[in-house]
Amino acid sequence: MESGFNPVKPGKPEISGRLTFEALSRENWDKFVALFGEKGACGNCWCMAYRLKKPEFEAGKCNDGNKHLMKQLVWKNQPTGILGILNGRAVSWCAFAPREVFLRLENSRIHKRIDNKAVWSIPCLFIDKRFRRQGLSVLVLKGITDYARKNNIEIIEAYPVITAKDLPDPFVWSGLFKTFEQAGFLIADRTSGNRPLVRYYTKVSTRYVAFLRGINVGGRKVIRMEELNQMFKSAGFLNVRTLIQSGNVIFDAMTDQIAELTKELENLIRNILGYEVRVFVRSLEEMRAIVQSGPFVEKEGTDRRKYYLSLLASPAAKKSRLPFYSANKDLEVIRLDNDLAYIVSHEVNGKYGFPNNFIEELLGVDATTRNWNTIKKLVKE
Repeated sequence: MESGFNPVKPGKPEISGRLTFEALSRENWDKFVALFGEKGACGNCWCMAYRLKKPEFEAGKCNDGNKHLMKQLVWKNQPTGILGILNGRAVSWCAFAPREVFLRLENSRIHKRIDNKAVWSIPCLFIDKRFRRQGLSVLVLKGITDYARKNNIEIIEAYPVITAKDLPDPFVWSGLFKTFEQAGFLIADRTSGNRPLVRYYTKVSTRYVAFLRGINVGGRKVIRMEELNQMFKSAGFLNVRTLIQSGNVIFDAMTDQIAELTKELENLIRNILGYEVRVFVRSLEEMRAIVQSGPFVEKEGTDRRKYYLSLLASPAAKKSRLPFYSANKDLEVIRLDNDLAYIVSHEVNGKYGFPNNFIEELLGVDATTRNWNTIKKLVKE
């Protein structure tokens, strides 16, 4: 893997060339040692602080103990990290391995696992001091994400620092948040205000909307939107946002398998809340197309009708000639599109009908229904 690196910054040596990335191995061990120097990067750490219990780590600072432990891992072909090589010498190091090998992370109170997905972690980032503050860190992180993508590593996690002032280099070994942000990482958890847990997904994410059926109705199946938001975040979904108490969640997921995603969400809710909730999932792109092609034409200020969209669990089991009216003419189904039903609610005796039960009985399938205004708000996010 290569990356162009040709910055010029006052007070720093002018450097140029191709930055390449190599997993630490026997073949490049000497380059790693040269980069870390006599102090083992800092205080004879040799990047073992996150891998060992504190007493073992402190003992390893003497007689090159931590250095020997790192070397043993390398000689056993264990994943340890990635070197950035510029003109034949190592100029950067990024600790990079499955999260479970870093004991300090696994025992952390502020960086607990947020889900049970397979994750590789970046607990430490080290740059040759001659090349710091020149944008090299961003290129290093992009090199790591490229390496992960080529090696089928789907989720990368890191724990950078948010700070408004410059800190001494030894205090930012985990990297700066702004650096990770520039490399495409997103905040996944903010248990720690100044050291968020960030993630990078090597697979392209899709923006989805999950519609929950029958919650917060008549005091049954009550779910606070804050609780629902946290529930989705705890399952590893990103950019989670809720809209209105009827149960609408917008989120990013690294899958295009909607049936599997739907089952995962229903299981998630059942396991946490202890009861069943039917979930209907659509991509945000699909919902935008639905709004653009919708049949409703509202008359501003004079319209005495309400408009609804019902999402069906499957195409209608029963066929009906359209338009179809409810018994008292307050509901009118004007269009059926595969697994969608468009309904107009008319005022009858000063009241408007809500169509969900009517649609389920009429078409013979489970459904969840939203006001058309809610749908339009969703797609504008």
